[in-house]
Amino acid sequence: MVEYLKRFQNVGTVVGLVGLVGSLLLQFGIKVDMPWLSETAQIICAILVVLGVMNNPQTTGLDLPKSTVNTEESK
Repeated sequence: MVEYLKRFQNVGTVVGLVGLVGSLLLQFGIKVDMPWLSETAQIICAILVVLGVMNNPQTTGLDLPKSTVNTEESK
């Protein structure tokens, strides 16, 4: 269960779930302003990222790309 809760620290997961819930509400006939809902979710996620609450749970720090420099050439 803890592994599933870690997924909610990923911004993409939260924004995707908000979009799915909004679509589900529209399907049931409840009027939802989807652009407002999406922008609000992105703003809240951005604030949580800045505060350090949300991040990529698979990394220990910044999610930077790996260097492709050959280690034999650097010797």
